[in-house]
Amino acid sequence: MSRFRVAGPDDPSTCAIEPGVPVEEREVHVLPAEMYTFRAPDLSAFQGSVSGMAGHLLFIFNLTREMRAQHVVEIGFGEANSALAFLLALRETGGTLTSVDLERRPQAEERISELGLSEQWRFIEAPSETAAAEVRRLTPIDILMIDGLHSYKQCRLDYFRYAPWVRSGGYVLFHDSRTIMGVRDFTQQLLERGLGGVQLDYCNGLFVFQKCDDVIW
Repeated sequence: MSRFRVAGPDDPSTCAIEPGVPVEEREVHVLPAEMYTFRAPDLSAFQGSVSGMAGHLLFIFNLTREMRAQHVVEIGFGEANSALAFLLALRETGGTLTSVDLERRPQAEERISELGLSEQWRFIEAPSETAAAEVRRLTPIDILMIDGLHSYKQCRLDYFRYAPWVRSGGYVLFHDSRTIMGVRDFTQQLLERGLGGVQLDYCNGLFVFQKCDDVIW
């Protein structure tokens, strides 16, 4: 049986997939098997926002909190909805979020500031390929969210550029994996190569992949 299991900082060897089990026969649990205290953050932070990420915010918050993440990297900042979910959890774990995007969004940054989360957040205003050198100095990464440019080429480039710095037992998330062809095609390739992962089909899709050892392809 295959299942997500949160690997804490002292348990880096955890692997989500039982070896030798064909992809089509694996039973996948959407929530990590040890996510015992699934709960909602203060949802007032998201009041009035409209986002294709909305349905995934509770999952993001609880995954980050339960694995006691210390460093999360997101490529693509948008209106800060996923950033807020990460940051609310990282406030509890003492971790930091690094957001990478081509431009700053003052209103989104104001939302982070109003919640007193600025000290846990760094923003790199640059293309993901340029930001990579700075992010590399901040590794390891516990959770990587890929939600930047959504072409197949860019999705693949971001994955191969950043995934090697995700620690064993950490997670790589791809948003819009159901509705945008480039992301859908690339995540399907990960499944076809036997790397596992699960597709959450609601809210434009979120593909969740746990890195095992140092294998990314």
